[in-house]
Amino acid sequence: MPTPLGNHTNPMPRETARGDRGFSILELLITMSIVAILLGLLLPSLRYVRYAANGAVCSTNLRQIGIGWRQYVDDHQAMPFREESDWKYGGASFLGAERRAVLSSERPLNSYIVTETEQESDGLATLFRSPLDRGYRWTESSGMPVTQEVFPEPTVFERFGTSYRANPMLLDQRRLDPWAMAGPIAEHEIQVMPSRMLLVGVPQWQIAVDREWRVEASWHPEPNTGNVLFLDGSVRHVNFGEGLGTDYEYLPWPVEGHRPIVGTPALPPRP
Repeated sequence: MPTPLGNHTNPMPRETARGDRGFSILELLITMSIVAILLGLLLPSLRYVRYAANGAVCSTNLRQIGIGWRQYVDDHQAMPFREESDWKYGGASFLGAERRAVLSSERPLNSYIVTETEQESDGLATLFRSPLDRGYRWTESSGMPVTQEVFPEPTVFERFGTSYRANPMLLDQRRLDPWAMAGPIAEHEIQVMPSRMLLVGVPQWQIAVDREWRVEASWHPEPNTGNVLFLDGSVRHVNFGEGLGTDYEYLPWPVEGHRPIVGTPALPPRP
């Protein structure tokens, strides 16, 4: 029997009705929770990948500096020397109010890394800037806010023109013998194996050997570690606290008594 027109119904299919209503609040919360968990799992890995990539650039910079250093030593049979040699061996000078970083002929190693016509070019100074450079920071033992920078400049590169501190014990023989004439140490005088002789590295190495725990310059995820260029031209990631005397050495020959202090630049006197 035909259904009366007024009582006729044509219900919407179940799947169509469900598709039109969208997500419920509960479903959205579950989805957001899953996304948050995945991000929490991925972010540490992404952060490590970023540090690894920047660390590779830092190592490449040091290898390039090592090539220039080798050429200098081959020509002079000694290390470069000038006042404040542990920072001014090479690197950038800053020009103008905008502090444009350029390589200058005033620093002896620069001419062995780039040609004289290239030294004023923009971008070449980045060879001396580590992408990990976060400057010197105070630690809890200093009594200062841990987040406060030691120097006005946020990076070591912006303060000294290089992120990498050279070993001053090689560059000025007065560091080991106060009665010596001003000048560098000749290569043949170094008694330590070249593969263990620290030449240039991130400045945390000096903090570790001097046990100057008021400040830190750890730029890697692992504290008290960093990249080092050795006298043989190799670059390795070193644990500065555990490696002294085994993985690396900063004195060119054995010294009786206490080890000489390298010294963190421009720090106020100890309280």
